[in-house]
Amino acid sequence: MAANLTLDTRETLQSAAIYALNTDIEIMLWCEKEKFPSLELLAQIWFKRIEKQFSRFRTDSELTYINTSKGERTSISDLMLEVLLLAEKYQQMTHGIFNPLILNALESTGYDTSFEKLGNKNRDLVKSVYYASSNSDDTLTITLDPTAHSLQLPAEAEIDLGGIVKSWAVKRLAQKYKHELKIKRGFVNAGGDLYAWGNSSEMGEPWLIGVEDPWQPSQDIGIIALETGSVATSSKLGRQWLTAQGPMHHLIDPRTMRPSISDTVQCTITGPDVIECEIWTKVICILGLNKGLELFAQNTSGYEALLFTKNKETYFYGEKSSLGKLWRDLKTPYFNF
Repeated sequence: MAANLTLDTRETLQSAAIYALNTDIEIMLWCEKEKFPSLELLAQIWFKRIEKQFSRFRTDSELTYINTSKGERTSISDLMLEVLLLAEKYQQMTHGIFNPLILNALESTGYDTSFEKLGNKNRDLVKSVYYASSNSDDTLTITLDPTAHSLQLPAEAEIDLGGIVKSWAVKRLAQKYKHELKIKRGFVNAGGDLYAWGNSSEMGEPWLIGVEDPWQPSQDIGIIALETGSVATSSKLGRQWLTAQGPMHHLIDPRTMRPSISDTVQCTITGPDVIECEIWTKVICILGLNKGLELFAQNTSGYEALLFTKNKETYFYGEKSSLGKLWRDLKTPYFNF
């Protein structure tokens, strides 16, 4: 469905909604109206391709094939290698807190089917999970061979790439629109992992992105006024399900291989790179307020964060000059670090 918010007779703001990767995807591009159907089709084909390769819920996906290798060396595609090299980079940067070898842990908590099929019912947890300390020498890792385009998993582990692949797919598509196809202004959003560029209008107005209130999901707690850059949000409250052992969520702490019990329940980060934003939202939610922000500060520059704790406190990390400009209308008290 295309929107017509034009300031001239040639380029208009066109928009489309796509469903893939078990999430809603939004595309908004300033372009000539007759060109938009092909640009929308490009997005549909791209996200369906990513789903085909990276979904853990499809028996025919490349990821599922890799997870059946049981410790044997396996050939992988160019795209899989690209994502796994990024995953390796962030695993090292975060001291193992970002770790794709968590599929067994996710399934052991009951997250063994796509989220919309989980239902609001108790699920019996019958699988055992290995313990892996991110600070120990025996942490399980993926052995990659970029030259041979192959990998070897630990025999007892399986991969889940849900913590990185959406933002990577957003970045790749946005780069194609922006650099190859010369779309001057646009916006790509996959379930809250988004990249925007070139302002939202020819008048230089920013893209306005609402920050959801974790305690009142139908309301925004503030707005991010983004010109060019990225936003990502992770939450322990959104993807929850009931089990016989109590409620579970999808943010696995690799030190315990159980859902994180830190004091941070939601984190929104904005900065230049959408992949970096997504990684750090998850890391901060897993580590918690103090340790998460400490590691975040040591490894990033040009990124800012809004955190929410289980005590319903709100914390802001960033430049004071960003308040009221980039971060607008924050409706709760906050602390500036």
